[in-house]
Amino acid sequence: MRSKARELALKLLFQIDLGGHSLDEVFSIGRKHLKAPEIVWDLAEEKVRGIWENLSEIDSLIREYVKNWGDLERLTTIDKNILRLGVYELLYEDDIPTGVVMAEAVKLAELYGTENSARFVNGVLSSIARRVRQNGQDT
Repeated sequence: MRSKARELALKLLFQIDLGGHSLDEVFSIGRKHLKAPEIVWDLAEEKVRGIWENLSEIDSLIREYVKNWGDLERLTTIDKNILRLGVYELLYEDDIPTGVVMAEAVKLAELYGTENSARFVNGVLSSIARRVRQNGQDT
């Protein structure tokens, strides 16, 4: 269920990034076209709203770790939003083990990213996890 919510959240974040629509517009359109159980929608919406409320902090942290690859704006929309989702979970969802955050982000990168996305996402999130979660360990 949480995996499906992450996947749905990624799709919604992608639409927000590309479409220029408000959160509420994307949720309304998404509910019409993306079928999922209500609990999955609730979890996905909670994640997306949390990411958007903390976007400045999340993007700032990501920027610190992607500067060797260029600026945040140069990342693919998928990679950027997978990183946003992973960083949000690392920072704000302590009940999710670090290993789960990492594995789920890599899985999404394998499904939706380029051939290099999984390795890139893993590397960036691993570095961030070491910083924000006591050397990457679960808190």
